Amino acid sequence: MMRSEIPSGEARVPVRALRVAIVTEEFTGLTGGGGIGTCARGLCIVLGDAGHEVEVVITHDGFRQPVKYQNVGSHHVKLISFAHLFAARHYGPGDRTAKAYFAYEYLAREDYDIVHFNDWQGSGHFLALAKRQGLVRSYTVTHTHGSSEWVRKHNSRLPDLHDLELEAIERAQIENSDLVVSPSRYLLDWYEQHGVRLP
Repeated sequence: MMRSEIPSGEARVPVRALRVAIVTEEFTGLTGGGGIGTCARGLCIVLGDAGHEVEVVITHDGFRQPVKYQNVGSHHVKLISFAHLFAARHYGPGDRTAKAYFAYEYLAREDYDIVHFNDWQGSGHFLALAKRQGLVRSYTVTHTHGSSEWVRKHNSRLPDLHDLELEAIERAQIENSDLVVSPSRYLLDWYEQHGVRLP
């Protein structure tokens, strides 16, 4: 088992290496992307540098390669294609709820120590809910980049039924996560002002 060290005052404390999944729709260098893809890639590098075993589950429908390994920073990282895993299972292009449930099935079976998600698209909804109910042990972390509701309201667009369903699973994912990480106080304030109960 790999071990890493983190500073604790003057002393260095050994820490057990963790098995970590980063679940993301975007991953810079593979699917394009802006802030989400850049954050996922940077998180992968930082966690790898800390000595953890990192696997990236890419949920973008266009990334269909079988499991592959690629150097990310100075680390050899396992990249898992969600579309390849569930090629035999059907979900429509806008069916984020089914996609989130398939993510739960895979992640619960793999039993990661920590799973990182983004708020956008709600792919961590069912895993965070299962953790809250004591059905899985994986520690769930949601990174805020701006949910579908945040995007829709800033574009002054009225919701349709699909929007409301997606926004509900994104909101529930945030509320049921063990930890929420945000790049700004602004987003956390926005969620609180719109009735989201932050963990």
